[in-house]
Amino acid sequence: MLCVTFDNFGCAADYGHGQGRMPPQMREATIPESELENYNLLSLTLGQPRILKALERLRIPTTFYTEGFAAVIHPIEVKRWADAGHEIALHGWKHEIWQSIASKEKEERLIGLGMAAMTELLGNAAPVGFRPPGFKINPWTEEILERHGIKYISVVDKRDQGFADRFPDLGIKYPDAGADVPIKHLKRQPVSDYQTDAYLIDRRYGGLLGKADADTGYEIAYQLGAEHERSKPNEPWVFVAHPLISGNRAWHAFEKFLDRLHAEFGSSAFRTARSVLLGN
Repeated sequence: MLCVTFDNFGCAADYGHGQGRMPPQMREATIPESELENYNLLSLTLGQPRILKALERLRIPTTFYTEGFAAVIHPIEVKRWADAGHEIALHGWKHEIWQSIASKEKEERLIGLGMAAMTELLGNAAPVGFRPPGFKINPWTEEILERHGIKYISVVDKRDQGFADRFPDLGIKYPDAGADVPIKHLKRQPVSDYQTDAYLIDRRYGGLLGKADADTGYEIAYQLGAEHERSKPNEPWVFVAHPLISGNRAWHAFEKFLDRLHAEFGSSAFRTARSVLLGN
């Protein structure tokens, strides 16, 4: 099962800064400052339409982990994904790095805001899944999510300290890797820090932490996905893409990645997180 998922929705994609802007440290000299300032807008006007068209052409269902605030400022665009048959799951309120939230009370408020906005917009299609920005949770998170009707959570399977140590250079305060919080009741979708476009692709091509150009980065992703599907077709393989990366500078490589997986395994191999974990 191939689970191609998406994170970050337009101007709610702020990497924890709360202002809908990218950290200036992300800009490479080869990327015009004006382009960096408009990455979120490009995600909405260029990246998402490209991706939606490709997904429709290939009949691939996906899960979009969307900030709750996006339902307030981009309701038409969020609804477009849901109306196309894709699952909308929750990704914080304004992309707060989740493990950095200092109190249970603040986290309760943010989840409440996100779920209220999504429920008002989507009704019965409101989120039942949650992916914390940063892929890690706090000891009290599961209890809060259950109270708000969340049925599954998408978190990093295992993190090494070296990964967390790379974020300060981007202007992002990131907690130590620390110990994983055990999940006792919710269904769990494991993800890998290293199976994302943000990790694989160099900033010159729109990524965050990677060293490869877009073609090389998505060749690596294709090989990982194809090898997994050939050997473990009944187990989900989860990839995390971002429209501001894979719909912009890395678009052609991303489209080729989808086309190749589809050509080998067909539409039926692709599943949403909800269908894998909850069966619906």
